[in-house]
Amino acid sequence: MRVRVFLALAVLAASPALAEKAFLNFHLEPTVGTGLDKSLLVTAAALKINTTAFKVLGPVAPQIEGFGIGAANNTYLEDGTEFGVGFGARLRLFNDEKGYRFNPGTKRHGNWWGNYWIDAHFVIGSSGPGFDVATGYEFSILEGLSVGPVAKFMLTGPHSMLNFGLTVTIGAPQTTPAEADFDGDGIRGDDDRCIDEPEDFDGFEDNDGCPEPDNDKDGIDDEEDHCKDKPEDKDGVADEDGCPETDADADSVLDEQDKCPEVKGSPANHGCPDGDKDGDTVPDRTDKCPDQKGVVENNGCPDGDKDADTVVDRLDACPDEKGLAENKGCPYADADKDSVVDKFDNCPQEAGPPDNQGCPAKVKQLVVITKDKLVIKDKVYFDTGKATIQPRSFGLLEQLANVLKGHPEIKLVQVEGHTDSTGSADLNRKLSQDRATSVRDFLVQKGVETGRLKPVGFGPDKPVGSNDTPAGRENNRRVEFNIVE
Repeated sequence: MRVRVFLALAVLAASPALAEKAFLNFHLEPTVGTGLDKSLLVTAAALKINTTAFKVLGPVAPQIEGFGIGAANNTYLEDGTEFGVGFGARLRLFNDEKGYRFNPGTKRHGNWWGNYWIDAHFVIGSSGPGFDVATGYEFSILEGLSVGPVAKFMLTGPHSMLNFGLTVTIGAPQTTPAEADFDGDGIRGDDDRCIDEPEDFDGFEDNDGCPEPDNDKDGIDDEEDHCKDKPEDKDGVADEDGCPETDADADSVLDEQDKCPEVKGSPANHGCPDGDKDGDTVPDRTDKCPDQKGVVENNGCPDGDKDADTVVDRLDACPDEKGLAENKGCPYADADKDSVVDKFDNCPQEAGPPDNQGCPAKVKQLVVITKDKLVIKDKVYFDTGKATIQPRSFGLLEQLANVLKGHPEIKLVQVEGHTDSTGSADLNRKLSQDRATSVRDFLVQKGVETGRLKPVGFGPDKPVGSNDTPAGRENNRRVEFNIVE
């Protein structure tokens, strides 16, 4: 009986909060459960009153409660009932300025966790001091009225209980005093839907107390609007940047002249992408062979090779005559028509057999012209340990000089001196340098320009045979003539 009377008084006490829309919130919690220290049915009711006036506490609201408990066994509690009061706080988790997730009658909808709450109190009841902890979730039915499930643990005196039930909240957690204007925007009380953010009066306003998310009313939120005070031109092509459109696809062709305003194209093609039917990267409008895959260098046409010498016509200096790639597609000249091309002919103006390097057989040729060197069929002999050229090598070197004079296209020859490994390496390097210089000087005396010859001595550093045998050492003592340019 006492619990029912307590419930009735709690409802009567809470009802003015809905009418006044005060910053006090009333929570009525009828529950039923069981004793934990002794298993038996218990019922309970609590009236909790908290205030959101202390905004420095954020989502924590100071709270007081009055409670009553009834037990099925009169021996469990004194006379089977207990009354008491509690002092503590309520926490609404993550309840931001938009309030609860469910806000009937408003345009604001907060986060889901905004409806979750937890509270705790120090309590004093007829059985002695103790504490309680409760948690629940609220669903707004209409503005100022919420209901939801609740679970509560309570310890009072020697008794502990676990109850479950329903919570009914009467009040308006987001309601502000009628004259309050926390953000100073001139919109007061409940008319201000954003009590901590001033209305933006530099642009349009709708008197709801909130900053305008779309100042120029073009459908693009200010956070993404690059032109907040200039509406997007919806009559043209929009790219959702919030600015009037002049060139939506950013291809430097204004929309009014762009035949493809939504696709980036080429100014030369009226703002449309260039076609390329044959896939050769040359646009059709400049491709001279739009249906044949070609190359850019040939204006989109395939490269031709009329003389079938593997050198395409546009690079072939002799497109109608089969030649060699190394000679720009032209055949090498053969002035004396002896089948030895002038480039490799020791006697380009006098016919001779190929096995004598294109010279008449009466003079045996000891020099062979190759792509990268002048190969000698004999050796250059020197006095032992000296750089003095022996007379038996004069004929060879005179023939070499004649070849060089007859082939001015050979710009530079490196005259290389080499020795075996006998003796000091440093002395051998000096000896090989002196011998290469002696050969250079001999050739210059025979009419070869000094600038076409570069003497270099390598000593024993580049052997071509083993230095462990007489034959190998003999081969390593040599002079070579490498074409550098």
